[in-house]
Amino acid sequence: MPKRDHGPLAVSWFGSSAPTAGPTGTATTWVGNVLKFTQNGRVAGMRNYMGTSGGDSVLMAFMDRNLSPPKYVALKGGWPIAGLPASWQQVWFRPWVRINTAHTYWVLAIYIGGFFYRNTNALSGGPVTHSGIQMINGFQTTSLDLPGTSPTVNANVNSVDVLFYPD
Repeated sequence: MPKRDHGPLAVSWFGSSAPTAGPTGTATTWVGNVLKFTQNGRVAGMRNYMGTSGGDSVLMAFMDRNLSPPKYVALKGGWPIAGLPASWQQVWFRPWVRINTAHTYWVLAIYIGGFFYRNTNALSGGPVTHSGIQMINGFQTTSLDLPGTSPTVNANVNSVDVLFYPD
Protein backbone atom coordinates (compact mmCIF):
# COMPACT_ATOMS: atom_id res chain seq x y z
CA MET A 1 0.00 0.00 0.00
CA PRO A 2 1.47 3.45 -0.90
CA LYS A 3 2.60 5.55 2.06
CA ARG A 4 2.18 9.30 2.51
CA ASP A 5 3.35 11.67 5.21
CA HIS A 6 0.11 11.13 7.12
CA GLY A 7 -0.03 7.34 6.70
CA PRO A 8 -1.22 4.80 4.15
CA LEU A 9 -3.87 5.65 1.58
CA ALA A 10 -7.23 3.92 1.71
CA VAL A 11 -7.89 1.36 -1.02
CA SER A 12 -11.05 1.07 -3.08
CA TRP A 13 -12.51 -1.31 -5.63
CA PHE A 14 -12.20 1.14 -8.55
CA GLY A 15 -8.73 2.32 -7.47
CA SER A 16 -7.62 5.23 -9.65
CA SER A 17 -9.81 4.25 -12.60
CA ALA A 18 -13.03 6.01 -13.56
CA PRO A 19 -16.31 4.29 -14.42
CA THR A 20 -16.69 3.61 -18.14
CA ALA A 21 -20.34 4.62 -18.75
CA GLY A 22 -22.28 7.73 -17.81
CA PRO A 23 -23.73 10.05 -16.90
CA THR A 24 -26.91 7.98 -16.88
CA GLY A 25 -30.51 9.04 -16.23
CA THR A 26 -32.20 12.22 -15.09
CA ALA A 27 -34.55 10.84 -12.41
CA THR A 28 -33.67 10.72 -8.72
CA THR A 29 -32.62 7.16 -7.90
CA TRP A 30 -30.65 5.05 -5.45
CA VAL A 31 -27.75 3.18 -7.07
CA GLY A 32 -25.36 0.91 -5.27
CA ASN A 33 -23.36 -2.24 -5.02
CA VAL A 34 -23.63 -5.45 -3.01
CA LEU A 35 -20.19 -6.31 -1.65
CA LYS A 36 -18.21 -8.40 0.79
CA PHE A 37 -14.66 -8.11 2.06
CA THR A 38 -12.09 -10.86 1.56
CA GLN A 39 -9.81 -9.62 4.34
CA ASN A 40 -10.29 -7.98 7.71
CA GLY A 41 -10.07 -4.23 8.03
CA ARG A 42 -12.00 -0.99 8.51
CA VAL A 43 -14.12 1.15 6.22
CA ALA A 44 -13.28 4.82 6.75
CA GLY A 45 -15.57 6.38 4.17
CA MET A 46 -17.26 6.16 0.83
CA ARG A 47 -16.84 7.78 -2.54
CA ASN A 48 -18.90 8.27 -5.64
CA TYR A 49 -18.16 9.45 -9.15
CA MET A 50 -19.97 12.68 -9.95
CA GLY A 51 -20.02 15.08 -12.85
CA THR A 52 -20.91 18.74 -12.90
CA SER A 53 -23.05 18.22 -16.02
CA GLY A 54 -26.06 17.21 -13.96
CA GLY A 55 -27.39 16.03 -10.65
CA ASP A 56 -27.70 18.23 -7.62
CA SER A 57 -26.40 16.23 -4.69
CA VAL A 58 -26.07 12.76 -3.22
CA LEU A 59 -26.73 11.06 0.06
CA MET A 60 -24.49 8.06 0.58
CA ALA A 61 -25.12 5.09 2.85
CA PHE A 62 -23.25 2.00 4.00
CA MET A 63 -25.50 -0.81 5.25
CA ASP A 64 -24.90 -4.17 6.92
CA ARG A 65 -27.49 -6.47 5.32
CA ASN A 66 -26.80 -9.40 7.72
CA LEU A 67 -28.41 -7.65 10.67
CA SER A 68 -32.15 -7.93 11.21
CA PRO A 69 -33.42 -5.42 10.37
CA PRO A 70 -30.55 -4.27 8.10
CA LYS A 71 -28.56 -1.50 9.80
CA TYR A 72 -27.33 1.79 8.41
CA VAL A 73 -23.67 1.76 9.38
CA ALA A 74 -23.00 5.26 8.06
CA LEU A 75 -24.82 8.07 6.22
CA LYS A 76 -23.12 11.08 4.60
CA GLY A 77 -24.12 13.82 2.16
CA GLY A 78 -22.14 15.18 -0.76
CA TRP A 79 -22.48 17.82 -3.43
CA PRO A 80 -20.82 18.27 -6.82
CA ILE A 81 -17.96 20.75 -6.68
CA ALA A 82 -18.70 23.51 -9.18
CA GLY A 83 -16.29 23.79 -12.07
CA LEU A 84 -14.65 20.39 -11.67
CA PRO A 85 -14.88 17.80 -14.42
CA ALA A 86 -16.41 14.43 -13.58
CA SER A 87 -14.37 12.98 -10.71
CA TRP A 88 -14.38 10.85 -7.58
CA GLN A 89 -15.69 12.69 -4.52
CA GLN A 90 -15.01 11.26 -1.07
CA VAL A 91 -16.81 11.44 2.25
CA TRP A 92 -15.22 10.23 5.49
CA PHE A 93 -16.94 9.19 8.68
CA ARG A 94 -16.03 8.59 12.29
CA PRO A 95 -15.84 6.17 13.84
CA TRP A 96 -14.46 3.87 11.19
CA VAL A 97 -16.42 0.65 10.71
CA ARG A 98 -14.78 -2.67 11.56
CA ILE A 99 -16.12 -5.06 8.93
CA ASN A 100 -17.06 -8.70 9.29
CA THR A 101 -15.83 -10.80 6.35
CA ALA A 102 -18.86 -13.11 6.73
CA HIS A 103 -21.33 -10.24 6.23
CA THR A 104 -22.76 -8.76 3.05
CA TYR A 105 -22.82 -4.96 2.78
CA TRP A 106 -24.45 -2.39 0.56
CA VAL A 107 -22.71 0.82 -0.42
CA LEU A 108 -25.14 3.14 -2.13
CA ALA A 109 -25.97 6.71 -3.04
CA ILE A 110 -29.14 8.50 -3.97
CA TYR A 111 -28.38 10.72 -6.92
CA ILE A 112 -30.74 13.69 -6.76
CA GLY A 113 -31.56 14.46 -10.39
CA GLY A 114 -29.79 11.36 -11.75
CA PHE A 115 -26.53 11.48 -13.71
CA PHE A 116 -24.77 8.50 -12.13
CA TYR A 117 -21.93 6.47 -13.67
CA ARG A 118 -21.18 2.74 -13.84
CA ASN A 119 -19.20 -0.08 -15.44
CA THR A 120 -21.86 -1.92 -17.42
CA ASN A 121 -21.82 -5.74 -17.15
CA ALA A 122 -18.52 -5.75 -15.23
CA LEU A 123 -19.85 -8.64 -13.11
CA SER A 124 -21.33 -10.74 -15.91
CA GLY A 125 -18.77 -13.48 -15.13
CA GLY A 126 -19.51 -13.39 -11.39
CA PRO A 127 -18.08 -11.45 -8.42
CA VAL A 128 -14.84 -9.52 -8.95
CA THR A 129 -12.36 -8.73 -6.15
CA HIS A 130 -9.97 -5.76 -6.07
CA SER A 131 -8.01 -4.64 -2.98
CA GLY A 132 -9.85 -7.02 -0.63
CA ILE A 133 -13.28 -5.71 -1.76
CA GLN A 134 -15.47 -8.20 -3.60
CA MET A 135 -18.22 -6.67 -5.76
CA ILE A 136 -21.06 -9.16 -6.04
CA ASN A 137 -23.85 -7.22 -7.77
CA GLY A 138 -25.00 -3.74 -8.65
CA PHE A 139 -28.56 -2.48 -8.15
CA GLN A 140 -30.81 0.51 -8.69
CA THR A 141 -34.08 1.35 -6.93
CA THR A 142 -36.44 4.27 -6.42
CA SER A 143 -37.73 2.82 -3.11
CA LEU A 144 -37.14 5.07 -0.11
CA ASP A 145 -37.38 2.13 2.33
CA LEU A 146 -33.91 0.71 1.78
CA PRO A 147 -33.78 -1.66 4.78
CA GLY A 148 -37.13 -3.10 3.75
CA THR A 149 -36.50 -3.43 0.03
CA SER A 150 -34.86 -6.13 -2.03
CA PRO A 151 -34.01 -4.40 -5.30
CA THR A 152 -33.34 -6.35 -8.45
CA VAL A 153 -29.59 -6.86 -8.78
CA ASN A 154 -27.63 -6.76 -12.03
CA ALA A 155 -24.09 -7.24 -13.37
CA ASN A 156 -23.19 -3.53 -13.33
CA VAL A 157 -20.72 -1.98 -10.90
CA ASN A 158 -22.15 1.41 -10.04
CA SER A 159 -19.83 4.30 -9.25
CA VAL A 160 -20.26 4.05 -5.49
CA ASP A 161 -17.25 2.67 -3.63
CA VAL A 162 -15.80 2.26 -0.13
CA LEU A 163 -12.56 3.64 1.30
CA PHE A 164 -11.03 0.60 2.98
CA TYR A 165 -8.03 0.05 5.24
CA PRO A 166 -7.18 -3.67 5.28
CA ASP A 167 -5.42 -4.99 8.39
